[in-house]
This record gives sequence, structure tokens and C-alpha cells, in this order.
Amino acid sequence: MKVLIAGGGTGGHIYPALAIANQIKYLHSDWEVEYAGRVDCMEGDIVPKAGYEIHNIRIYGFERYYSTLKKISVFFKMFKGYSDAKRVVKKFCPDIVIGTGGFVSGPVVLAGVRKKKKSLIHEQNAIPGFTTKMLSKWADTVCATFKNTKEFVEHPGRVVYTGNPVRREFDLYTKEIARKTLQIDMDKKIILSFGGSLGAKNLNLAMMYLIEKLQDNDNVYIYHVTGKNQYDDFCKGCEEKGLNLDKINNVEILDYIYDMPLYMNASDIVISRSGATSIAEITYMGLAGIYIPYPHAANDHQTKNAMEVVKGGGGYMIEDDKLDGDSLFEKVNTLLTDEEIFNEVCRASKELSMKDSADLIVKEIEKLIM
Repeated sequence: MKVLIAGGGTGGHIYPALAIANQIKYLHSDWEVEYAGRVDCMEGDIVPKAGYEIHNIRIYGFERYYSTLKKISVFFKMFKGYSDAKRVVKKFCPDIVIGTGGFVSGPVVLAGVRKKKKSLIHEQNAIPGFTTKMLSKWADTVCATFKNTKEFVEHPGRVVYTGNPVRREFDLYTKEIARKTLQIDMDKKIILSFGGSLGAKNLNLAMMYLIEKLQDNDNVYIYHVTGKNQYDDFCKGCEEKGLNLDKINNVEILDYIYDMPLYMNASDIVISRSGATSIAEITYMGLAGIYIPYPHAANDHQTKNAMEVVKGGGGYMIEDDKLDGDSLFEKVNTLLTDEEIFNEVCRASKELSMKDSADLIVKEIEKLIM
């Protein structure tokens, strides 16, 4: 069997795709799995390192705020993307085409459908994006992370609730092994915070205050990821506040984390944006989450994602424009000082996760092509 997977632009689309690909290879080692995406985007770096061949699709996002001239330019580039997708589908001749979101999945799945190939798409967010809404008209199966996805697609009968798959790498560690690797004692509470690969300005500012409040607390260790573009500004900001990061022994500042499964396995509390993949990973690990939705996400889907977690008791949400040092410290301090609340939030977080999500998706694939 041959499987072509398309998805990209952000880790939120790429990592679920790789989780599906890895589960396919785990269950069906003789199946061929290849990837379609933009080689000049994140997937161009991540996918080959994961061991999969990637085919370049020349496609660009179409944003509402673009000028008329820019919209026209992007519109014509879409034809190149569809031409690339048709070529890849014809050459590889997959039995099924799978889309995990991002604009690149649109032309690839559409090209597969036009060639009468079986098709499946996976939607990570509580509110489906433009690509999912469009492709759901033709896809044989729509796998959904949240149960309410049926409300937003043209053929709700094709929607299957599978959850959001998490990479198998998250099962490679135990908390003990992760702590030993990072050389952190088991009796400390580890706080991990990150705002995505590029960082989040308001989160970085709030974290300066949190570090100031918790510096040298022997019961706490903080890993804060600034984002590659904001590392220097963050360090400079700390210096201006009188925080000497070299002398604070319970804080480590990173620009990016390449081994997120290691750090998540070691952590107790995670502060992050509320992208669907981040939520899936945090709840999979049963960690207490404090979510700051990205305010410019399409259809405000990150707020909807976070609300689902809050409703289930698995974490807290602070809106980006309301985030400051005091509001963040209040949530963190509650989790640090009230063990009963902390344990209840962690329990609820774990219950929100679907541990067998990747397996459920592969079963839907098998139904279509076996």
C-alpha cells in the first residue's frame, strides 16, 4: 500500500502528520509512506529528519488582510501548487491521500480526489479551518480532535472522533529518566513555558515577572523558551530588571527546544499557546496547563481549544491581552501551593487525552483501502 501525507506550515500540522506516518509504519512496515509539503517551510527540515521523503508543493497561504495585488499574486501561485500536487499523485500513485491541515494539504488532497484516490483529512482544532471545510466536501473520512467538528462540515456523517495523535517519542521517557537526563531532582516542581518557535511577546514579559518572583525557590525549576527571534531581547529585558540570569540557579532560558518529549516528560506545569498539538501533547502527559491563546488565530480557534480544556478541568486560560506578571503568577502559585488542586488539574488533563488517537486514525485508513 502507498500513503501520501500532506500538511505543513506549522508544527501543529506537521507533528500530527508524522504521528500518523509513524503509526502506519509501526503497524504496516511494508507500506510506503511519503510526504508532500513546502521544502522552504518547517516541514522541509522536520520531515526528512523523521525519515520520510518530501515532495515540494509550491503553495502559499491566502490571508484576508493581503492587499488586492498580493491576493492576485497568491491566487496564481495556487495553480503552481495544484500542478505540483497532480504531478506527485501521478508519479507516486498512492492508494490514499491524507491531509493534516495547512494550505499545502488542499491541492494535494484535491489532486488525489480528482484521480479517484481514497482520501482522509485530520482536523486538529475545535473550529475547522478553511482547508478542512473545503476538503470535507470530497474527503471520504474526516478525523476530528474535538466532537463539535461535525457542526462545521458539509457532510457530518463522514466525521469520526479520533482525537489528535501525539508522536511516539513522547513514550520514550519516564519522568525519572527525563529528570535524570536534565539533572533535576524529583522533588522539585518543573515549570515549562513556551510561545511557539517565534515566541510570544506578552508571555515573555510575564515570564520575567514570574522568574523575579520565583528566583532561587529551591522547590521550583523553570525552563522558559523565548523563541529564536526574541531570545536576545528577553535576556536584555531581564538585565534591565536587575535579573542576573547567570546567577539564578533555578532558571534556564532557551531560544528553542528540539526535544520537546524530554522536557514535557520532566515537567509538572506547562505554560503555552493553545494550539491543538500543544494541547494534545500536554494532556497526553497529564500535565497542568496554563494556556494563552494566540489572539490572531483564524476564527479565534485557539481560544475555543483552550476553553475545551478549561471546561474539562485540565487547566487554566488567560487571554493574551489580559496576560501580565500578576495574572500568570496567580495561576502558577495556586498550582505550586495547593497540592490537591494541582493533582486534580493533572488528573483532568490526562482524562482529556485520547491515548490511542494515532491507532484510531490508522484504523480509519485501513477501512478505506484494505
